[in-house]
Amino acid sequence: MKRPAVFAAGALVLAVLTALMARNYVSRLATAGPTSGPANMPAAIAQVVVATEDLALGTVIEDKHVRLVGWPVDSMPPGAATDPKAVVGRVTLAAVFAHEPLFTQRLAGPDAHALLPLVIPPGMRAVSVPVNKVTGISGFVSPGTRVDVIALLPVRAENGQATRRAFTLLEDVKVLAVAQSTDARETKPTLADTVTLLVSPEDAHRLALASTEGTLQLSLRNFGDADAANASGVLATDLTAGDTQVAETKTSQVELIRGPDRLIERF
Repeated sequence: MKRPAVFAAGALVLAVLTALMARNYVSRLATAGPTSGPANMPAAIAQVVVATEDLALGTVIEDKHVRLVGWPVDSMPPGAATDPKAVVGRVTLAAVFAHEPLFTQRLAGPDAHALLPLVIPPGMRAVSVPVNKVTGISGFVSPGTRVDVIALLPVRAENGQATRRAFTLLEDVKVLAVAQSTDARETKPTLADTVTLLVSPEDAHRLALASTEGTLQLSLRNFGDADAANASGVLATDLTAGDTQVAETKTSQVELIRGPDRLIERF
C-alpha cells in the first residue's frame, strides 16, 4: 500500500475513534446530569436547635435537652430557634419529641412559674371538678382527652315526687389536667380526686353550680368525635315507668290463749 493511502486510512480510524469517544462522553453527561453550574451547587446549611430527648409539657429546658444540627436553609421551619441560649431556661408550652426543632413561640419565658395559666387560651377558663374512681372513668381520663360532663341533680317530677335527673351538662370538653399532671403523653391510668376542664366562663358557672347541687360524671369521647350527642335527660322515675306491678301485702294473724292471757301474733 502506498504511504498516502496508509496515512488516509489511519486518519479515518482516528476520526472514528474520536467520534465514538465523544458520543460516549455526551451519553455519560446525559445520564449523570450536569456537574457544574448554580443548580448543582451544595445547598446552604444553617444551624437549628433540636431536642435531644422527648420533653413533656412544662419542662424547663436545660443544656442537656438541646443540641445544634445542620438544616437546609431552603427548608428552614419558620420560628425555629438557631441559638441554644435563646431556649435554655424557658418552659415548653407543648410536648416536644426527640430530634424535633424547638420553636420560640411554643416556649414560655424563663420566669414562668405557673404552667397551667400559660396553656389556657384567652377567653377560656380552667375549672377543677371532683371525681372518684367511678365518675373519673377508672382513671382513663388523661390530659388532652375530651369528655362530656353528665350532671345528676335532685328535682321534682310532675306529680311532685322527689327524684333525680341525669342529663348532659357540657359536651366535647378538653381535659387540661388530672390531679396535678398536665402531661398528655401519660398513658398509664391515674386515679385522681380532681379533673381540670377547659370551659367558657358561662360553662364555668354551670359546672360550679352543678358540682355543689348534685354529682358530676365524666363520659369519655373518641378523639375524632366532635358531634353533638342530642341526648335528652332522664328522670329516676323514668327507669320504672313501664313497671305497673303493685306489690300486695297480705297479713295473717294467730290468737294465742295462755290461761287468762291472750296474745295475737301477726305475720
